[in-house]
Amino acid sequence: MKDFKSVLYAFLIGGLFALVSQTVTTFWGFALGEPGELYVPCLTLISMGVIGFVMAGFAIYQYFIEWSGFGGILPFSGFAVGVGMQMLGPWFKGASTGKSIWAGVFLLLWFNIIVALITILIGVGCGMAGITAESAPAVEGAIVFPLSYVGGGIMCSVFQVLFILAKKVYSKTEPIHMLVFGWLMGAILAPTGFCTSMLHTFGQGFGIMLPVGGYQMYNIGYLLAQGGAAASEGLAMLGAFGLAILGLFFTGLGTFLLYRANFGRKTVEQVHLERAQAKEQLYQAMVE
Repeated sequence: MKDFKSVLYAFLIGGLFALVSQTVTTFWGFALGEPGELYVPCLTLISMGVIGFVMAGFAIYQYFIEWSGFGGILPFSGFAVGVGMQMLGPWFKGASTGKSIWAGVFLLLWFNIIVALITILIGVGCGMAGITAESAPAVEGAIVFPLSYVGGGIMCSVFQVLFILAKKVYSKTEPIHMLVFGWLMGAILAPTGFCTSMLHTFGQGFGIMLPVGGYQMYNIGYLLAQGGAAASEGLAMLGAFGLAILGLFFTGLGTFLLYRANFGRKTVEQVHLERAQAKEQLYQAMVE
């Protein structure tokens, strides 16, 4: 029953974050217009990272992860929070500020260099081989908002199911393993047209989820393999990705600094327990 609830909540919460992201990307699209179209995905990711770090800094976002697992983890906001929590882990154990921050930087470096390089090389290989794939036309209009909710909910619930199954096979499976898997699958499935169709159909229901990173890295590699103007476009996309990673670092750092300012070295479990106890005391006082 607990597993079923987590899958259901993954759908509901993941869809909610996708819907928020669709609203954010629509705003940036109108604000920047056609000249800034290339940077809309980057700014959307950074905006979601800011939302995540503010909520996590007050120990609120962590509730979504506790309830829904990948409903809170798979969206980009969850990765930003994850970087911040990676910094907070050593901090809870008494580490210095510098060592705590380095823990988050190290996560960013190995994930976004090693895994990104692999997925770029997949794109380069497919580009050199001349592989192309058809995809569904992009959905336009207001319908994209409910579709983003449904698409985001489905993606998060699928990853939650896969995580539950993986834990049964290998008990030491961690969420980061699933995130690496999702990133790689974004690149592996890209040549089939699946990822493009997902993005065109569900908008930010796919665009805010971590597998889109692998898909974007594939596209960068594919364009680099074409040379000329296509390679220049690929380099521009790589630059935008770099800005998103920089934003990811600062939003993770924001989580660390805001949480530390609010709760010191108290763990999230301690903070949530104290809140539950205070709520129970308030309830008892009202009953009496």
